[in-house]
Amino acid sequence: MTLTILGLVINALPEWRIIGGSGLLPIVACWSAINVVVLFLVCMMSLQASARRGEERFDLDEPVWIFAPSGALSTGRTKNISLSGAAVLVDEERAIASKVGDNVRVFIAEIGFVAATVVRQAGRLLAVHFNLPPCVERDLLIRKLFTAGLDATTVNASAFSSLGAMLMSIWSARGRLPKLQSTAEPALLSPAKLPAQSLVIPPPRHTQHLAKLAAERSIAA
Repeated sequence: MTLTILGLVINALPEWRIIGGSGLLPIVACWSAINVVVLFLVCMMSLQASARRGEERFDLDEPVWIFAPSGALSTGRTKNISLSGAAVLVDEERAIASKVGDNVRVFIAEIGFVAATVVRQAGRLLAVHFNLPPCVERDLLIRKLFTAGLDATTVNASAFSSLGAMLMSIWSARGRLPKLQSTAEPALLSPAKLPAQSLVIPPPRHTQHLAKLAAERSIAA
């Protein structure tokens, strides 16, 4: 890209011009400008910003209950939900008892209590990140999201609005890049051969059907 711009500057000066025919200069300048724009977009798109949600989101409008670390209760309705978190609109009748960074417990119908962390707040909107290890609540959440007929969040936009949003996201990605700290590379260790070992996986102890368990937790909600 720098060489293309430098070539345009050189050919703009008559004493340094490389292109002999003056009629070719506007065509070369036009294609050079296109190449500069394309190279700029490619360079900006190669920057990777941190994603807010790593899983597919589903539109869901259901009541939820959020219990703060102090035990205070906030109620609201989910705006969207995924396997890694949810966006919750808190009811105006109750005060928001949680703030960013709090470890809360979220009760979701057909799932139960889910440990979560408040990661973002914008007015009455709370974004929580689920802290779900392999457990029955995670299985129930997977069942709710992928077998209950929920539709993934779709966005209808025109070509011009999509182009504008892409350019804005490319430009704003520069400010969201995490700062990398230079650390010394660890010394390479010689690979050690592990002894042979048998792994026995016992059958799960929970024999209760997920549908029955989800129905019970839906009644409790």
